[in-house]
Amino acid sequence: MTTPLGHKTFESWQKATKLSKVKKIELSVKGDIDSALGELRGEISNARGFFNVANNYITDQEDNLVGIRKNLVETENEAKEYQSNLESQVEEGETAKEKAYEAANDLGVDPFDLPGYDELDELINEGDEVISEMNEIKQMVQNIIVNL
Repeated sequence: MTTPLGHKTFESWQKATKLSKVKKIELSVKGDIDSALGELRGEISNARGFFNVANNYITDQEDNLVGIRKNLVETENEAKEYQSNLESQVEEGETAKEKAYEAANDLGVDPFDLPGYDELDELINEGDEVISEMNEIKQMVQNIIVNL
């Protein structure tokens, strides 16, 4: 006995029918699968390319940030050193100014009539301003480092 389509066994017919259905499904979705494969391959390729570029960029920027941080710390240390030196010099200037003021008062003379007294007074004030500027530099550096 033969089955429909001339198959000798029912299993053979089932297999042929199944293959026929698979072929129909295969033909109907082949375009969708091919399209999805192409798009997915392209997107994966693009994403991997981006990853390589971004990874190199980030590594370079990280190296730059290490250098920037080092330079900022050096700048802060220099500001601290200038500030310390200025504080010592301003203190010495204030001591000299006080002695000159007392000596001038003892003699009944205006201390601003003494040579260099007015310039010392101005430089003490300017030194105080620069000390404040060094504080600003240190604060700016700290703000930048915190945000790195």
